[in-house]
Amino acid sequence: MSINESQLFDYLTGLYQSLDSKLKDLTVAHDLLKKHISGLYSLMYGNHEIPPAQGHLKLQQDGCLKLLRMIDKTLKKSGIQYFLGYGSLLGAARNGKFIPWDDDIDICLMRDDFNRAVSVLEQEFNHDLFSTQWGISGGIFKVFFTRNICVDLFPWDFYYTRMQTPDEINTFADQYIVAMNAARQMENDRKILIEFPYTEIKPQYENYTEIRDDIIMKHRQPNKIDGDIFEGIDWQTFAERRSNFYHSRPFRYEWIFPLSKIEFCGYEFPAPNNLDAWLTTRFGDWHECRPDFSRHSRNAFSWGELNAIKKFISYTTL
Repeated sequence: MSINESQLFDYLTGLYQSLDSKLKDLTVAHDLLKKHISGLYSLMYGNHEIPPAQGHLKLQQDGCLKLLRMIDKTLKKSGIQYFLGYGSLLGAARNGKFIPWDDDIDICLMRDDFNRAVSVLEQEFNHDLFSTQWGISGGIFKVFFTRNICVDLFPWDFYYTRMQTPDEINTFADQYIVAMNAARQMENDRKILIEFPYTEIKPQYENYTEIRDDIIMKHRQPNKIDGDIFEGIDWQTFAERRSNFYHSRPFRYEWIFPLSKIEFCGYEFPAPNNLDAWLTTRFGDWHECRPDFSRHSRNAFSWGELNAIKKFISYTTL
């Protein structure tokens, strides 16, 4: 079927109008984002407190706190150790509360405890409005109430020794980057095989543990007494992937163990032993207020979800 000049003109005109409308929407969103960031920095450099979350975001934070308390009870009952991490620990260390714009809770577990926790939580939190699943950005394990209230579990590993010299630390960082790239390649190969099952692709590794043991650990046993500790290669956020950011910095054993306690939203939770060392290693100047500490975008609640979350928060039995 041929297309005459009039039809082609109408098509191109419609396409241009559609692209122009989308460009205007992006420009408005970009200007709004700049306004928010400018406001955050003005608060940082002034003598003002950043206002706490309100509305649906506050409801979401309260729901996350309630879910964490339930998970805390379940893990303690099973003798599984964890500690607050990332944005949740950052907020707790600053003022005992959420970072105002944060919308989930992060906890960290050493590998053996992480594997046990996954098994226990899959049994405990897959009913009614609770569910569990693996994160789409790698090996983060997630526990949900509805599809918005979320606690993320992050795996950590023991190294086989303590790094004493800058050369040893640099060697570890190089091996870590190679291992994390191998993990991302394994994930990409899996996606291709799912979409094109007859493609002749044979992944070099079957799972994250194989990659860690081969490239980082060199098939040595982890030192769980006083060896260095590092973040699992399983996960890397999309923003970190785009910017080639790697978690290639070792943490000293004594920065984390024995675990201490920290107050978060009126309750005590496990925390690393040396907060400043942990947060400085992960974030740099963690006293500075930077919007890039949290890069979340939330889905809107339905009316039914709002009612379910309010009932969940008000239910007092723990």
